[in-house]
Amino acid sequence: MSSSWRGYLWGVCLLLVGISSARAQQGELIIIGGGKRPPAVLQRFVREALRYGPGPILVLPMASAAPEEVGKSQAEELRRIGGEAAAGRVQVLNITRSEAFAESTLKRLRSAAGIFISGGSQSRFMDVVQNTPFEKVLRERYRQGAVIAGTSAGAAVQSKMMITGGERFPLDKDHPYSVLRAGNIVFRRGLGLLPDVVIDQHFVARRRFNRLLSLVLEHPDYLGVGIDESTAIWVKPDRTFEVLGEHNIVVVDASHATISKPNPWLEAAGVRLQVLRAGAVYDLAKRQVLRLGGAPVPKE
Repeated sequence: MSSSWRGYLWGVCLLLVGISSARAQQGELIIIGGGKRPPAVLQRFVREALRYGPGPILVLPMASAAPEEVGKSQAEELRRIGGEAAAGRVQVLNITRSEAFAESTLKRLRSAAGIFISGGSQSRFMDVVQNTPFEKVLRERYRQGAVIAGTSAGAAVQSKMMITGGERFPLDKDHPYSVLRAGNIVFRRGLGLLPDVVIDQHFVARRRFNRLLSLVLEHPDYLGVGIDESTAIWVKPDRTFEVLGEHNIVVVDASHATISKPNPWLEAAGVRLQVLRAGAVYDLAKRQVLRLGGAPVPKE
């Protein structure tokens, strides 16, 4: 074999190793739709965080209106679920916006193996961390391999395009999101851990299909993922997710749909809808179901 050919093969090997290492460094997400948190879902979070490294598992309760109380309660739940291995590792990190710039705060976050974002108001959480070093380090921890989980508001913040819960043109305050209309759904920037996905939580229980569908039809590059209560998606480094928990998730894909916006109404043909339960696997990159509840999906 010539030296030039050996050099070429060596270069290819280095490239493949580099790609493999980059993938290995990508973290994991466990995104819970709110409501009661099944022990198996929290066990998965704790187990993956402990597997990642020796650092602490941090509870971030800033979305809550009572962060000290919620942080303490959530930490106790994770210690109980995680057993002896997690007992000394779970800590609460409740910060103000000024503390999001402090090096002492950032040092704690940089050491975290797992991060759990509590429920409450997603806007309240982002008001604390947005455009701060804390937000930057949190994203870095995910890229470096840490495991990040969140429930309810803690699920919503993981999107880049984050639903806030507001509606610009409500027809009836007692029946929100009762119309499919352009410009109706209020959103702002979230953490962007899933940059091309918009998460909606409490999805089936609170009948939020209209708001997710409206947003996806206006922004078809985003994949809509509605996660019901007591249900989660476990997003792995290869950009597939597995459904965990008790109920459904709904995936709305308008990337290949024909969409019309006869102002102010929305109209579309060819929107793809997937309804998945525990055990199902979905490929975010290919936008394709790989498995339904443990069974392979027949090829078309």
